[in-house]
Amino acid sequence: MIDSNRLVLEEIFSIAPSISTDEMGPRAWKSGNHGTFPLDECAICLAPGGEFTFLATPADIDPSVLLSVADVGQVFTARFQQELTRSETRLLMQLIAGGHLPEISKQDGVSYDTRRNQLASIRHKAGRARQSEVIVIMAVLCANYLKKFDSRAAGIGSEIINLYSRYYQPDFRMHRPTMSSGRELTIVDVGPVGGRKLVFMHPVFFPIAPLPHEAGLLHENNIRVLTPVRPGHYGVPLKRANSARILDEFSDDFIEFLKVIGAESAPVVSHTYGIASAIAVAAKRRGETQGLLVTSPRFRSGTGDGFAAGSVVGSGGFSGAWMSMLINQRGMLEPVISTLAKPFVKSGIFIKGLEKAFRGHPEDLEILEFGKTQPWFHKALEMTTTRNLGGVMFDMDATRCCAVEQLSEISGPKLVWFSDGDPFVDQKSSIEELEMAGCVVKVFKNPSRNRFIYDMESLFEAALALGS
Repeated sequence: MIDSNRLVLEEIFSIAPSISTDEMGPRAWKSGNHGTFPLDECAICLAPGGEFTFLATPADIDPSVLLSVADVGQVFTARFQQELTRSETRLLMQLIAGGHLPEISKQDGVSYDTRRNQLASIRHKAGRARQSEVIVIMAVLCANYLKKFDSRAAGIGSEIINLYSRYYQPDFRMHRPTMSSGRELTIVDVGPVGGRKLVFMHPVFFPIAPLPHEAGLLHENNIRVLTPVRPGHYGVPLKRANSARILDEFSDDFIEFLKVIGAESAPVVSHTYGIASAIAVAAKRRGETQGLLVTSPRFRSGTGDGFAAGSVVGSGGFSGAWMSMLINQRGMLEPVISTLAKPFVKSGIFIKGLEKAFRGHPEDLEILEFGKTQPWFHKALEMTTTRNLGGVMFDMDATRCCAVEQLSEISGPKLVWFSDGDPFVDQKSSIEELEMAGCVVKVFKNPSRNRFIYDMESLFEAALALGS
């Protein structure tokens, strides 16, 4: 048996078996059953709607939707590093299936006090004070334990896997968990499994940090980066709904994911348009977060909303109307722009546009020239321009609605980093407003618009130091 306490938990969420040396799927390490199920074994059964049912005798049920006592015990041990007794595991299965302690005691003929003591033991071993947290974590893990997904088929996340995975080996993982809401997340997970965890809310252009040519620094510094891919980016569905509602659902699901894998207190880092999601996640975690580090946010003081899209200079008028049109007419414009984007990238027009935009910013131009020599760069630009328009519009709208006052709700330390060459920041009037919200603001003397994405080692170390 392979190292179950580590790999079982990783494989529960992994949708990329092709990047692992272990070719066994979840059912293969199912207590040696290899697809069969003991007839005298109780089980929980996953229904199509996502809920579990407890079965005392699961005869004639498809074994692919069943989890035995041994399965559930293995999942619990993989997550919490503690072993349950068989009676505790059976009780946990009944609770996952929606049972209540009094009725479970009556059905099993076991005293209520005994069941209550077993539940207390389960909570103690899980390190959780509340029964509901243990049940949610285990229900999500068990549902994903049974989930079948072939990452080699075309689908959400497959483009990221195909383009980026080889640069981060052996430390690249992609997760597609189904959460208790029934919604799915797409999460890029790079760095050693046992590394120091942090959350990265990605900018528009690159879904992974650090960039591929600096992937080695993750192992060198023992850092593990969890990046949730936001709705509308890289094939992740973006439903037709209010941006505030989408952001609320996304942040709820991701916070639950962090609890499931034991990363509740990981610091959150964002770059540019990742700010709205970063603030939403950090604010909802209340006392759990170790800190927030926001770099290059699009900020205009005195606008009412605070964070906003667009340059400080000339931010109204045409550019404001253009942003509103993109957001309000997304269904009509998205396929047109996405179709036109690919030839623009291949012809070099897009690169020329970036060179023009970065004129006067030598560090940006330097990294652009370096990028043009990298095999991943042009494909990354193509993916961004053809697959991310919906995400960009969602980010713009969510950022526009993200108030500075929300920062006051975050209990941990809050850092905001600007570059003095960033034209998207009204630095003269923004620092006081951010400091009133409890932020420590630092302005770096650097003409680059995007200097922080080029120095991820310093960025990550600063974020991880927030909780020390």
